[in-house]
Amino acid sequence: VLPLENSYAGVVGQVLDLVFEGPLYINGEYTLKVTHNLVGTQNAQIGDIKTVISHSQALGQCEKYIAMHNWNTEEYPNTAIAAKQVAALNDRSVAAIASRETASLYDLKLLDHDINESAVNTTKFAVLSRSNITSDKNQRFILFFTVEDVAGALAEAINIISEYGFNMKVLRSRPVKDKAWQYYFYVEIEGNENAANSQSMLNKLKAHCNTLKIAGSYTGEAEL
Repeated sequence: VLPLENSYAGVVGQVLDLVFEGPLYINGEYTLKVTHNLVGTQNAQIGDIKTVISHSQALGQCEKYIAMHNWNTEEYPNTAIAAKQVAALNDRSVAAIASRETASLYDLKLLDHDINESAVNTTKFAVLSRSNITSDKNQRFILFFTVEDVAGALAEAINIISEYGFNMKVLRSRPVKDKAWQYYFYVEIEGNENAANSQSMLNKLKAHCNTLKIAGSYTGEAEL
């Protein structure tokens, strides 16, 4: 299971690249609510804090809270490493933005909770496998495709999907590695890929696109 999308930061492109370039498929998606907490040493109080450390996204999502307290910030590779650093420093003037679980892991004190600005901050996780698990019960399927770099090529691909009555839940573009100014497109479509209407659409789309990959299908998005 890897992060696919965050409501604040957008699609995690590295995951999409793995699926586009390799023999991987997305066979499920789960949405997890993200709650940011301020954690510090056991002897710390909020009034002691001078510097807050965390991942850049976490710092950005708590920007107003940090500015309200006039704290300095430092970026770390992820929130867990930031929490580990607070524990290692054992300096009550340094706090981290991290989860409750991480605070417990490093014996840190929960100084404040739910400090992120948005109450609907979520991360979407993708379940990856080496085979496309199809089922007549699946409600969504995912496509990756490339088209000619000419005017109207992308619009024509979208029109083909629309022509067969499919609703696109997501449409993203990503640069193709090692090929300057070339892009691939990621689409999440409502429907079952095994249906006759889907197969007709895919055949027509395949004739139009340079490359087309059915990158997975699943029953629907679940919340954790």
